[in-house]
Amino acid sequence: MSEVIRMSKYPVGMARLLGLCAVRNPFTAPSACGEGNGVNGSEHVAAEKEAASDHAVNGADVAGGISNINGKINLTAAHVAGRIHTVSGNSTISSASHVEGGILVKKPSGSLFSSDDPTIIIGRGVTVQGELRFGRQVRLFVTDKATIGTITGATPMSFTGDTSLS
Repeated sequence: MSEVIRMSKYPVGMARLLGLCAVRNPFTAPSACGEGNGVNGSEHVAAEKEAASDHAVNGADVAGGISNINGKINLTAAHVAGRIHTVSGNSTISSASHVEGGILVKKPSGSLFSSDDPTIIIGRGVTVQGELRFGRQVRLFVTDKATIGTITGATPMSFTGDTSLS
């Protein structure tokens, strides 16, 4: 059983600086802070990993949700108890990851956001519980080997395989 830390009162970066997250049980997968929030994808919540502008959760157990405004969100064999939330960021969910709270892509509210449509890729063995709600145009790719909830606001494009679309 992996350790889970809920650090909702601290931004992930502050919690990391205070030494309150990135706890690693040597017998299990790394754990991460409870919630990751970042403007321009500025936080990275996986234990013992670093990234300047993206979220990457590899084999971690995130007790809350993950959100950003622009950057990438990448989950690999991870569990997210909350929702994935973005405005303009691309997301790749792969390798039997499990997202309990669904996915929300909001419509941008200002002119500073990228006009490019975000790309959301849901790969082999992934489970996304809850609603996948899209308030803006997205490119949604879902493998035939994934289990997902109800989709609102987008039409998925099916593919065979893991996460490679080439």
